[in-house]
Amino acid sequence: PKHIPIGDNEYIVRVVCGADHSMALALSGVLWAWGLNSDGQCGVGTSADVLSPTPVKMPAAARGGQVLVGHLALGAKHSIMVGAGQAAGKVYVWGCNELGRLGLGSSREEKPFETHPVLLESLMVTKASTASAGEAHSGVLDVHGNLWMWGQGSYGRLGTGELTDLPTPRYISMPEESRVLQVALGSFHSVVLCGTARRQQLFSWGYGDALGNRP
Repeated sequence: PKHIPIGDNEYIVRVVCGADHSMALALSGVLWAWGLNSDGQCGVGTSADVLSPTPVKMPAAARGGQVLVGHLALGAKHSIMVGAGQAAGKVYVWGCNELGRLGLGSSREEKPFETHPVLLESLMVTKASTASAGEAHSGVLDVHGNLWMWGQGSYGRLGTGELTDLPTPRYISMPEESRVLQVALGSFHSVVLCGTARRQQLFSWGYGDALGNRP
């Protein structure tokens, strides 16, 4: 292990890794990023690789200051953030925009990537709590226990019952309309924990031996 110098006496409260990029959230509210950045996945405003921790270019908050980080997820080529403070429950995305990864809609496909966090307006209908990012698909859990998915749909990884890509978030129905407690996304599959404090169940979908539901 080798030390990574970050800022001036920054106190780090969380670290997250994607396939080839990394981020660290400081107690000060600054989100630091580094690594492969060919698709803007580091969110620093350029597509050049980031060789040392650099602050992410966060959007301005409505009443001054910048948007704060509530939850963070990194995929292979993209990043997802759930805001906190003034932006609590709002979802921001950046990085590779191909195959619907960012959920910004098919009209954004002509722009292959975003180099800084962009508000995912289609999810303003609810209040997000956590996010997860796979190789080319994305998911958000809202405060009501509902799951929203988008991105590449091959191998059935989105849980819609179809193999088509989703350019914008779609609500995913669970068996018995179970409340979703946690969501995790892999390269070609998805896993959720559903239920209550007394009774919980795991569900998976997609492709591969990672599903864990073979007899």
